[in-house]
Amino acid sequence: MTPTDLGRLASRTISGSARTITRTGYDSCSTTLVPPGSVILSSRAPIGHLAIAGIELCLNQGCKALVPGDGIDGEYLYWVLAASVQEIRARGAGATFPEISMKMLGRFRIPLPRLGEQRRVAVDIGRRVDAAAALRVVVERQLRRIGALRRALARESFRSAEAA
Repeated sequence: MTPTDLGRLASRTISGSARTITRTGYDSCSTTLVPPGSVILSSRAPIGHLAIAGIELCLNQGCKALVPGDGIDGEYLYWVLAASVQEIRARGAGATFPEISMKMLGRFRIPLPRLGEQRRVAVDIGRRVDAAAALRVVVERQLRRIGALRRALARESFRSAEAA
């Protein structure tokens, strides 16, 4: 996975990439397999794209994996990071382009209520975000219809003016 893959996502889960790695390539580099459920964060170019790994996958150097351990829900971790992208970006450093290191990410504090509460919060946020996305689709469709109506009214007005 690359930051570009994360930036193109239309959902919270990533299960494929434009790029793949062969066994020979995997064996010849320092990448590791990231388990499903890990939260993937683009750490440079740009900082802040997020996804949850839907499959076992590898990352390029522009991404970091946060593997939830006992006591932290992956969806909850995703939403905490999503709400904190501006703060995470502000911690980036670098001469050519900003990057956030794992050391700096390790300093980032995550509120950790009990696991049941984390799951409840994650489900609630997910439902609300999904509902907002569905409403956006409806609004965009209505805006296209309004645009078409305005163009039709303008054409009709010009036809009426020419006939007069």
